Amino acid sequence: MKIAVIDQLGNYGGVSRVIKNLLPALKEKHSDLTIEYFSNFTAIKREKLFFFLKKKNIKITHLQFDRLPSLKLIKFLKLENFIIKIQNKFKNIISFLPTFLSGNLKKELEKKIKNYDLALFPWPFLIDFPKLNCPVVGIFHDFNYKYYFSGQPTYFPNQLNHLNEQVPIWLKNSYPVVSNNFIKSEITKFYPKFSKKVKVINLGPYSEKIAYINNKKKIKIFPFKYILCPTNLCGHKNLGILFAAFNKVSKKNPRIKLILTGPYTDLVNGNSCSNGMELNRKRKNIIGLGYVTDNILENLILNSLMVISPSVYEADNGPCTDAWYHSIPVAMANIPSNIEHVKRQKVHASLFDPYNYLSISNSILKIIKNYKYYKKLAKVSKKNISRNYTWEKTATGYYQLFKKIYDPKKIN
Repeated sequence: MKIAVIDQLGNYGGVSRVIKNLLPALKEKHSDLTIEYFSNFTAIKREKLFFFLKKKNIKITHLQFDRLPSLKLIKFLKLENFIIKIQNKFKNIISFLPTFLSGNLKKELEKKIKNYDLALFPWPFLIDFPKLNCPVVGIFHDFNYKYYFSGQPTYFPNQLNHLNEQVPIWLKNSYPVVSNNFIKSEITKFYPKFSKKVKVINLGPYSEKIAYINNKKKIKIFPFKYILCPTNLCGHKNLGILFAAFNKVSKKNPRIKLILTGPYTDLVNGNSCSNGMELNRKRKNIIGLGYVTDNILENLILNSLMVISPSVYEADNGPCTDAWYHSIPVAMANIPSNIEHVKRQKVHASLFDPYNYLSISNSILKIIKNYKYYKKLAKVSKKNISRNYTWEKTATGYYQLFKKIYDPKKIN
């Protein structure tokens, strides 16, 4: 079976770590699959995907739709947003131009994705549904665009309009996959007529194959004790309340710091306070590192006191899953998707109300005060998640779906 995997955006973090685990697992488990991965230049280079995919005989093909705004000269002149705006505004008029100039991704995919048995889209958002001559599988990560959390909205108005227009088209014309029952319930709520189509396939720990492939010796990056929060700056990540909570923690434990990783978190450095955080590059107890490599992230997890996830909305919780995989204690928000982790994967965490900074601080202090106990629970979590949720099982779930789609006689 020949599969095209189209990852047009090449997301930071979660989706890229899914790619690095899922595609190699599919090839290892099912040698009859031929996989070709399509993505943009920047993401392929940033995520070192040649390293992860080439050794598994997964072909990598660069998409051209974003090449013009990505050119060094264009970036130097700070014209990339202007070019993208022109491409989007006049996309129907300039569609006859080569994709490199027009930025027409739909046209590029319709031209390139031919003679494949199936097309897999790991993030079918902000993309027009292409007319392909094969079945399409879409992995619908979450539906956070249906909510407003706080601060700057996650999507701009034009992006939000596109999501509301195109997602129903994707759900109608693809085989939708989600990572847990909570996200399936979100489809049931917002798009009820497509609920019965949805297939739930749980994901393995993001660290599983990345840690094995890197196979690096454990490196101590910081000389002090710290709590790790892999995140980004979107409103639903709930960082302001976390900072206020950490202010209470730091008063009792002044030597412990809070480390953030993720896109643009390098902008967030300073000292916790009752308002959240005072920006300060000196003597800081909150340190934002920005987006880091897999190897650095793995070592940050391994050396952390605990991993914390204050987010009020998640699908699969990658940071906590990685912590459980490495026997690291977890503090996380008491939200439906996280509770599903606890119940189904039989893992342990110190749960808190994400809207209450005292609840968050008490949850952190509980782990610090009873660290041996929570470390023991973390080891139990590792044992359970390693037995029940692996990328081999995830790959089998996807393979069974692919075979069902590929054989028309098996489609209900």
